[in-house]
Amino acid sequence: MKSKVKVVVIGHGYLGRWHTQKVVQSNFAELVAIVDSSATTREEVGKLYPNVKVFTALEDALPFVDAAIIVTPTSGHYECIQKILAAKKHILCEKPLCATEAEAIAIQKIIANEKELILQVGHSERFSQAWELLREHPLLSKIANAKGGEIYLNRLAPFKARALDVDVIQDLMIHDIDLIQFLRKESLQELCELTARGFHVVSNTFDVVHASALLPSSETKVHLRAARNYVRSDRSVEIINDQGTILVNLAENEITFVDNLAQEGAAQRVSFEKRDHLALEQEAFYNSILKGTSIAVTFEEGINAVKVAQQILQKISK
Repeated sequence: MKSKVKVVVIGHGYLGRWHTQKVVQSNFAELVAIVDSSATTREEVGKLYPNVKVFTALEDALPFVDAAIIVTPTSGHYECIQKILAAKKHILCEKPLCATEAEAIAIQKIIANEKELILQVGHSERFSQAWELLREHPLLSKIANAKGGEIYLNRLAPFKARALDVDVIQDLMIHDIDLIQFLRKESLQELCELTARGFHVVSNTFDVVHASALLPSSETKVHLRAARNYVRSDRSVEIINDQGTILVNLAENEITFVDNLAQEGAAQRVSFEKRDHLALEQEAFYNSILKGTSIAVTFEEGINAVKVAQQILQKISK
């Protein structure tokens, strides 16, 4: 069994730099190559990592590696995935998996009979300890798993001049689409009573989007709100039902909750540790390759998230 996974990072932009650092720091991986279309970036990378191969073309890097981490703009994901699958290499692809539902369906067909490769999507929010607490803490799990009620997911951020090639649904809201599927253990593709509104503010795509839908199996109403020109950062999840209320503050690493059955009804607080989500998702990827552990976020789950994002976009565009 190999002791380390030989890795190429594709794309050395804002997020690509972070991924590259995590590969270098990992005990389970070896950074063998970096691919980037920019000559300036390639020169910079060559100085930062003199022992790493630097390429313009992905095809030139693939013979040297076991696995690829895709951190290009979303519009380039599908082409990269096709090439890497053809070369029979493992893939960790940053979210969203691809740009359109048509690409998602095409990927679904390509991987239908693929059993040997580890294909993981970078929905890194899953690695927050908050979700472990919602599963394992007796009072939190009782409220979180109750049927009915409402769930509000907010992902609001001040403007940053990045990821403007996609709308805010694929840039930010996609995290919460995946989170709902992860927490409720159900696909959102059969959404009922879907409503959505969107606004252009700083780009040619939608920069502010609000969406609501009913989860038919749990009779829970879900409200998704995403913006990338907000006055402050707000990453939170609020669950309200007849069992109680939970507010997960992802920015402050704190959960506040009220148990409706408690006599006092006073708010209680639980803190959770701040984790390096990128490092954890990479570690999960390498463990799947080296030890055969379950894939943390499968391509199928990533495809489902893209399809739901497209449903929301279509509802706004009508």
